[in-house]
Amino acid sequence: MKKFLLIFTFLISTLTAFSQISGTITDSTSNEPVIGAMVLIQGEAGKGATTDTDGKFELKNLDKPTYTLEIRYIGYHSQFITTTSKDTLNIKLREKTLEITTVTVKAKSNKESTIELVKQQSNSAVVQDGVNAETFKKTPDNKASDVFKRISGASVQDNKFVVIRGLNDRYNFALINVSPLPSSESDRKAFSFDIFPSNMLDNLIVMKSGSPDMPGEFAGGVINISTSEPKDFQTDANSQPITPPPKTMTLFGT
Repeated sequence: MKKFLLIFTFLISTLTAFSQISGTITDSTSNEPVIGAMVLIQGEAGKGATTDTDGKFELKNLDKPTYTLEIRYIGYHSQFITTTSKDTLNIKLREKTLEITTVTVKAKSNKESTIELVKQQSNSAVVQDGVNAETFKKTPDNKASDVFKRISGASVQDNKFVVIRGLNDRYNFALINVSPLPSSESDRKAFSFDIFPSNMLDNLIVMKSGSPDMPGEFAGGVINISTSEPKDFQTDANSQPITPPPKTMTLFGT
């Protein structure tokens, strides 16, 4: 009898040691995954997880039968859920609504953000890959041609011409800020991407399949370069733009 109790106790402790809570967090209206939502365990500081690009999370090495979880994300109502340590949850967050009579909002997407690039790829109807400024600012790449080496399916010839899926550079179509980029070579259709410094770029996107909103003059891929926007003028204490003094000119004979 004692031997049986010892074996039973060992099995229970083993199962408890490997218990975990997992689940998916999505938007209650659009059913899209909520990326970066925080899942916190109440009463246990420092224990929690964040959702990945698919809205999934995991809490491992749990040793209690039940837990109370708090789910947080900016712009959404927080939720408190009591669950066991073996449940798989499907949580829907409800977005906060504001009652405002009149408001003017100026906003723009942050093209340098990795999360923005992942959202763009997941919502795109075409096969695409890319690199953004947040990534290549951490690398020694100082030219756009060096950045292309980090994109899957792309290679660089002569440190300036981009080859996509093994097809020659003449089979590509290049865009800059969604406008056609003319050829830089006089004797063939190609563009030398080493003329762009990496610090003037927001992101590089390579689209490998076609769609109605893109040019059809490609077999390898469509390359879109997004450049950084110019910075605001420096202003003085009275919020007036500071303009540089005019350059003096010396005329001959005076």
